[in-house]
Amino acid sequence: MRSLTTFLISQMKKITVLSLREAEQQLGYSLEAYQTRIQAAGVLLEQFYAEQIILIDDTFQTSLLKQHYWTNGVESFWLAHPSEASASSVTPTVFSFFLEKSQLKGYSIKDSLVIASMYAHQQAHSNLSHENTGADWPEKEIHLPFLSLTPLTSLPSSFKPCHSLGLYPIVDSYAWLEKLSILDTLRAIQLRIKELSPSAEIEIANCVALSKKRNIPLFINDHWELAIRLGAYGVHLGQTDLDKADIEAIRQAGLYLGLSTYCPYEIARAHAFRPSYIACGPIYPTYSKSFTYEPQGLLSLECWRRTLHYPLVAIGGITLKRLPDILHTGVDSISVISAITQAVDPIFEAQQFITEIEATLQKSN
Repeated sequence: MRSLTTFLISQMKKITVLSLREAEQQLGYSLEAYQTRIQAAGVLLEQFYAEQIILIDDTFQTSLLKQHYWTNGVESFWLAHPSEASASSVTPTVFSFFLEKSQLKGYSIKDSLVIASMYAHQQAHSNLSHENTGADWPEKEIHLPFLSLTPLTSLPSSFKPCHSLGLYPIVDSYAWLEKLSILDTLRAIQLRIKELSPSAEIEIANCVALSKKRNIPLFINDHWELAIRLGAYGVHLGQTDLDKADIEAIRQAGLYLGLSTYCPYEIARAHAFRPSYIACGPIYPTYSKSFTYEPQGLLSLECWRRTLHYPLVAIGGITLKRLPDILHTGVDSISVISAITQAVDPIFEAQQFITEIEATLQKSN
């Protein structure tokens, strides 16, 4: 049997990285079925006294997707890559190399698994030695895994892509929507009313009606069933809402879908739904919303702009003073809350945002 790859990551959590072939040799039976892989991972956790394990899919060359499986015995997910993305199989040694490098840079284990998977598939596709890759961020979206809580049976279907949203304000009432709707250059707006009550439903219905009257695409935050029933333009969901929403119902209704992301793990998970746009944030510290994540910063935004084909919406702590730096990353959609809602003259402030964003977009075209 080939040697198994085990190493200690920071925080002293032991993770075992091994291929399906190695796992089959260790256990003595086939792991072609996904359910068998799940069961086998539990057995292997005990055998290796590991806290975590990832099974690297290095077999079944005729399958449409290569799907790596990670679990710590409580949580689990799959990292799926189109088989065409790799000219050769990813090996545990290469995966471990990039996983350790990501951990040493301070990424969480979940983020590190995504990043390692990107680098490992880039290396397999390029056929370079792994020591000669990894200096630059993987810039091909095909190397970004589809992160799913269950194994995928096919490539995910795409939502209708959005045009550039430009300035994309987030408001919490009909009054704010009515106020901003006088801006004839406003491309889209999001309505975020967190608590759904009978009066809130009426307000959301009025907002949808007004958005149609003023011809402003309106995304409803969270309340996807109501958005479908009212015929809204689109739905915006946070990561926790993905577990509760019927994504296929949103797709079948013809609505656009936007997803919030705060880290590589969440971007890979959003990618598995192939949404209309992806929101990245917080870029800067912000007090408009309670974030548990550290600000991503401009470098992270630049990396994802180079990798992803989706329209990217930058959010979090963005002001007019910071806007040029944000636009320099190549992102073309800017979401703001307090920069407008707390401004002395909200309409003037919004128009300043729009003017600068549109000028930048015209230069880049």
